Amino acid sequence: VQSSGSSILSLASEEGATWLNLQLIPPESSLVITLIAPQTRKWMKPPMGTVKCNVASLWVDSFQNSGSTWILRDSSGVPRAHSRWAFAPITSALEAELQTLWWALEALHDIHVKRVIFEVSSDALMEAMFSPTSPSPLSYGISRILRSLHLFDHCQVVSSHRETNFIALQVAESVTRDQRLQPYMATVNDLFDGQGGGWDIQRVRDVIHEEDVELVLNTGFNLSEQDRRIWGFSKNGVYNSKSGYKLAETLELQQDPPGPSLPPIEKRLWQDLWKTKTTPKIRHFMWRALSGALAVKQGLRSRGILLAELQTLWWAMEALHDIHVKRVIFEVSSDALMEAVFSPTSPSPLSYGISRILRSLHLFDHCQVVSSHRETNFIALQVAESVTRDQILQSYMAMGGPSWLSFSVTTEALNAGPY
Repeated sequence: VQSSGSSILSLASEEGATWLNLQLIPPESSLVITLIAPQTRKWMKPPMGTVKCNVASLWVDSFQNSGSTWILRDSSGVPRAHSRWAFAPITSALEAELQTLWWALEALHDIHVKRVIFEVSSDALMEAMFSPTSPSPLSYGISRILRSLHLFDHCQVVSSHRETNFIALQVAESVTRDQRLQPYMATVNDLFDGQGGGWDIQRVRDVIHEEDVELVLNTGFNLSEQDRRIWGFSKNGVYNSKSGYKLAETLELQQDPPGPSLPPIEKRLWQDLWKTKTTPKIRHFMWRALSGALAVKQGLRSRGILLAELQTLWWAMEALHDIHVKRVIFEVSSDALMEAVFSPTSPSPLSYGISRILRSLHLFDHCQVVSSHRETNFIALQVAESVTRDQILQSYMAMGGPSWLSFSVTTEALNAGPY
């Protein structure tokens, strides 16, 4: 039985979508990613509540700028925003397409788009991302795109004919043809109704995230003023160190949120502590003592050990990613490490190291972190001990295992049970 070219392409897209969802999306995620093969040569409107982003690039050669653009349109087909960019140096057409799609993903995330269809007209781009046949020198650009897909609640990547993507291709071509090398993105004027001088409510609801819609609609403006950039985290629109620190602190908490609230008895204890009639200095000391934050010898020692364990696990993750390991089980023998990373009960002074590990988990197609007994992890512990015991302070990485423990490694492998 012979299949038509369209049916083969459709089947490949379905299999690619299945693979992508299985490999990239954690079970608790509500993200939906689908890949769709070209069905028509006619531009189609996105469904209500979703926007469509046409993405295109034009690469001439390695010595010139690559023209890139994206155009965002709503369910009525009306353009809501667009941008163009000139990238250099770019070594190939595929690199230009990867760079352009990643830039579009990041840009739409920055303006709080949540449900989007990306339409591209490059078979090479779709194949490189979703049907790779061999390791690619552009693997970093590909993995960067795949990670950025998680920025959206709903995301489709659609392969279209060049005729369907004609407008975006025209804009991309104008970058190199007319030397329009100044990057820009359409301003907030595109959200005005153009008649009474107010907001176009439907446009705002289509483009802006629902949590921010009312904030936008309740914001007044003066059309006689010129557009200008402001800092959105201070009252006067001017950056200051206090607002910058507050933003960094908020982002850190979002990446590593605090654990569940305290039980009623403990909550009452803390409330009574702050109501104690004494000087603020003593109240602060009591709080630090009860929360285990005093720099006592045991506390400093345990915190230092945990910091070393966090640093070691992150270093191992980055090293295995660098040598292109895709499926891995990490085995550690520290209950404190497992609890700090996967079952935090309160904000930790080591939260940056913890969040760094959690982000690095996404570097792999399949990754498990397993807690084991110290006997199981004996060989790795022996090597770690030799660093301080024998002052072997020169770092290195080598293929195979340590020669001085070869007998132990061989014996352990022979006695190992099935996984």
